[in-house]
Amino acid sequence: MQADSIRPLYVVTWNIAGAQAAAAAPQGFTAQDKWAQLAAHVERWQPGIVALQESPITEALPCLDRAYRLLGAARAHAGHVQLYARRELTAEVLPDVAGVPAVLARVSVGPASVVIAAVHCEPGLEGVTKRAEQVRAVMASVDVAESSAFVLLGDLNVRLAEVPELLESTELRDAHYDGASWDPRINKFDDRLIGKGIEGQRYDRVWFKGGAWAQAFLVGKCRLFANGLHYYLSDHFAVFGMVDVHASHGPCGATSEREERRVGLGKLRMAVLLQEREAVRQLEQDAIARDKAAQLRVA
Repeated sequence: MQADSIRPLYVVTWNIAGAQAAAAAPQGFTAQDKWAQLAAHVERWQPGIVALQESPITEALPCLDRAYRLLGAARAHAGHVQLYARRELTAEVLPDVAGVPAVLARVSVGPASVVIAAVHCEPGLEGVTKRAEQVRAVMASVDVAESSAFVLLGDLNVRLAEVPELLESTELRDAHYDGASWDPRINKFDDRLIGKGIEGQRYDRVWFKGGAWAQAFLVGKCRLFANGLHYYLSDHFAVFGMVDVHASHGPCGATSEREERRVGLGKLRMAVLLQEREAVRQLEQDAIARDKAAQLRVA
């Protein structure tokens, strides 16, 4: 099966750190500047589904409202969880999960459907039990056999040691990616954490179950430049997921077809990843040139 014969659903989850700006951002960097940058990234990625955490408002962000429909928002410990779908997608909003900052919807993907759950789980080392309860509560609210496919995405705040038992107990799978989505050693968004030697974490995840298979990689890593310094849009990088919704991935699927589709998805992931890397290289090159020109004008 060729990579171009796979038509996955593209999803993005991003903790956007509210309207905050990075410590190294220029003094005049406004929330509107941040939303414009966010919209440009989303436009480049073209995901069908966008899950945001720490949105500062319950309403749709104006920068996304033209191309995306806000399916719902839920109050979390920091800001709001939001779930968006492209306007051309058919999506049915599902009931809230009591006590869990989550938004759920059933999304049509060709002849099939997938239940999408956007979440922002309890933070901190002390939140390990609460996080597991939140994930299990979301799972208990969904009939995966009926929906045929399920995707849980968001800032799960999970530490590496928590993941194996949580995946095993829920029968979820992890769309692995290289690197850390939150790493203050690399992303110096918060200057209070600089030099503290805090280890990076894969807090942000795409987990899946049933008639779906997903692969992922980090995005939102494009650096902005001002006064010779670089900074990022958020303290988290985003996770870009590619979800193949197909019955072959389920327990009754044919092994040969399943493996062919997974190989095809892997090839497509690599092609999209390389395309993103080249786009980021060009964007950063242009940003450096603009910043140097601005510094010369000031001088």
